[in-house]
Amino acid sequence: MLFEAGINMDVVTLIDNMGRATFLSVSSIFLSMIMNGFLLNFILPNDFTLLQGVLLGSIVGGTSTIAVFSILGSLDKTIPNLSSTKVLLTMESIVSDPICIITSITLIRMILQPGVGIRDGLSNMVSTFILSSILGVLVGLSWSNILNRLRTHPYTYMITLAVLLPLYIIGDGLIGDGAGAITSLAFGLTITNHSFFMERLGKPGKVRINVRRLREFHDEIVFFIKSFFFVYIGAIVTITWKYMFMGFVIALLLMVMRYYLISSVGNILLFTREEIAVSKFVHDPGLAAFVLESITPII
Repeated sequence: MLFEAGINMDVVTLIDNMGRATFLSVSSIFLSMIMNGFLLNFILPNDFTLLQGVLLGSIVGGTSTIAVFSILGSLDKTIPNLSSTKVLLTMESIVSDPICIITSITLIRMILQPGVGIRDGLSNMVSTFILSSILGVLVGLSWSNILNRLRTHPYTYMITLAVLLPLYIIGDGLIGDGAGAITSLAFGLTITNHSFFMERLGKPGKVRINVRRLREFHDEIVFFIKSFFFVYIGAIVTITWKYMFMGFVIALLLMVMRYYLISSVGNILLFTREEIAVSKFVHDPGLAAFVLESITPII
């Protein structure tokens, strides 16, 4: 999903929307942490301490890339001028994954080891973004040149996929949790915007890559993954009245929070009318929340 976002994104548009997307993502996660922390501690004091409620808020505060792609893919046929909104919300969903992961892991460490501070988490977050972006760009530039030489050969997409998967693992392993997401995005972005990066490095040059064919093949893989993702959600859910009530309260809280957040900052961040209208309602936790909830039983 992240690689698809990269290969379908124009780097200039990305730069124009990066600041707004990051501010929106950080604001949503921070408000989710505060509101969920106090609410859960107030409603269920025997089940949640304040810090545990804040932890749950950080887990569900992000936005799912898969959900955003699915929703915007449907809205794109009915709402005109949706391109800037798609870039904004896609970037928010991509940025939110490493923020949620790093924030949640920092909070888990604070619960288990009270000596760990917030400063450690912030420094880890900044270094993760910078190092993973550099890794993705460097590998993307190198792989673009290889694709240029292999353009007349078959199966170049499958070879690219074979590079992407270990690159994600290497990013997480070398840099830290959440780095694989940004590395995958930067890798895809660099392949389809090779000339832009080379010009910025002072070495202008062109490579010939069949981007259309790359996107067509990858779209089919993404469709397959999106279909089974929602099946997976239904397969792992445990339904009880208590969990249903908590889930309903948290979902309602996130919807209200999102609506008023966009209403408050939309004009300040110079959102268009379409961006404000769609952003108010497109906010859905996804894969990062499932990954993080699997490690929280230790506390």
